[in-house]
Order: sequence, then structure tokens, then C-alpha cells
Amino acid sequence: MMLGIKQYNSYFNFILSYQYNYHHIQLNFKNNNIKDKGVRRLGLALQKCENLNTLIIDLRLNNITCAGVAGLIKQLKNFEKVQYLSLNLNQNTILKSQIELLAKNIKKMKRLIKLNIF
Repeated sequence: MMLGIKQYNSYFNFILSYQYNYHHIQLNFKNNNIKDKGVRRLGLALQKCENLNTLIIDLRLNNITCAGVAGLIKQLKNFEKVQYLSLNLNQNTILKSQIELLAKNIKKMKRLIKLNIF
């Protein structure tokens, strides 16, 4: 666990935590099979984190498709204070066009200083 970052290794533990006053969150959801519906729910939960400025999400191997990425893109506009974003979407079924749309919406995050997308 990184110093100062609240880390969750279980998707359901994060969604059920109701603790949304964090500034730094690391979500290690690799191979949790959360699929598109889970990504949409994750976006809604993260939307409640109004003070968030560091967000690290590992969503590898989760059977996410373009529909799931579209839900995540929709929520990006709510991450107004995020300065550091790391998003790992490797080994899912996502088209290049969705990644390009994701990148376009990330550009709207005015306070973003550092970005990692895998």
C-alpha cells in the first residue's frame, strides 16, 4: 500500500464502504470479473469522492467492453480535482475508438498533471 493512499483490493468492499472522503484512492480490481455493469457502478461510487485528487485503478481482466468504458467516460467529467490518474484497462474487450474517446474526455480534466493509461 502506498503511503497516504486508501487501497481497496475488492470491488465490493469499495462500493459498500460508504467512505467517500478520500483524496487518494488505489483500486486493485484485477481479475474481479466486474464487467460493464460493475464499471458503471464504480463510476457512480467514485463520483461521490468529491475531494479526490489521486486515482489509481487496475481493471485488467474484467470482461469490460466498449459499453463499460462508455460508462466510465461519462463519469470522468465529475473528477474535477483529480491531478493524478492511472487507469489500467489491459486484457479487456475494448475498441481503439473507445480508448480515443476516453483520451478525449480525459483532456477535459483541467487539473490533471500526470496520466498513465495501460
